[in-house]
Amino acid sequence: MPIIRIESGHLYSQAEQAQLTQALYEAVSEGLSIPNHPRHVIHHHVPDGGFAGPAGAASNYAVVTVVMFAGRSAEVKQSLCVHIAKRLKSFGIPADQLFISLVEQPKENWGMPSELAKLTQGS
Repeated sequence: MPIIRIESGHLYSQAEQAQLTQALYEAVSEGLSIPNHPRHVIHHHVPDGGFAGPAGAASNYAVVTVVMFAGRSAEVKQSLCVHIAKRLKSFGIPADQLFISLVEQPKENWGMPSELAKLTQGS
């Protein structure tokens, strides 16, 4: 149940955002080998002046953050990054204009909807 967030100064059309969201979902599903996980993809456009990439960054520079359960191997994390980079290339985001941050958290740090529902019954 990863949470996937992409931030960029590039403004995508509504249709492109939907395609980008689907592409990221599929890349993470494949990279982590977790098909049909609940979808949590956030696309955040940062207006002009609010997004500053590193020196030499183009207007299509993007930051992708994947928050996920801890414990995956370095090989799986590398595979995930490759899947994301390959998918985003088709949206005009080459690998040299992409920064990926993988954030691992222990499972006990997550409030899952099914568990929250059980915990709050009768409240």
